[in-house]
Amino acid sequence: MTKIYVSHPFGGLAKNKKNADSVLKWLQDDMGVFPIKEPFGSDTHNIFLSPIHMFGHLYNKVDYDTGIGWCIDLLSGCDAIIMCNGWENSTGCNLELAYAKDHNIRVIHINELKAAKSIRLAVDAGMNKGVAAFFGFAMLQALNKKAKEDLQRERAKSVN
Repeated sequence: MTKIYVSHPFGGLAKNKKNADSVLKWLQDDMGVFPIKEPFGSDTHNIFLSPIHMFGHLYNKVDYDTGIGWCIDLLSGCDAIIMCNGWENSTGCNLELAYAKDHNIRVIHINELKAAKSIRLAVDAGMNKGVAAFFGFAMLQALNKKAKEDLQRERAKSVN
C-alpha cells in the first residue's frame, strides 16, 4: 500500500474544502489502484491522506504552527505527495512541498495524474502508446495552462 499525502489549499475556506472533497473522491474512485507506486515496488493500492479532512475542523481552534506541524507529521510517513491546483498561493502547501523535497518524498502534480490516467485508458482501449503519450502530453499542457490561468484569476481577486 502506498500512502499518498494530498496537499490542497485550505485557509479555513468552505470553497477549498468542497474542492478538496471533489479531488479526494476522484483520487479514491479513479486512482485507488492506479500504479502511483511503480518507483517504490509492485503494489498499486493507494491510500490518500488528506490533512483537510483529518484536521480541517480544527483550523480555527489551534494556532497555525500547531496545525501545520500536524500536517508535516502526517506527511513524514508518506511515500508521495500530490500537489493540487492552487498550491502556489498557499503557505501551507509550499511548506509541505519544501518538506517533501527535503526528505525525498516523491512529488506528483495532480495534472500529471490526470494525464497519466488518460494515457493508460487510451492504451488499454487499443491506442498506439506513442500516440497516447502525445495526446497525454498535450492534455497535461492544457491542464497546466488552465491551472495557471485559474491561479492568476485568484491572485487578481485577492489584489482587488
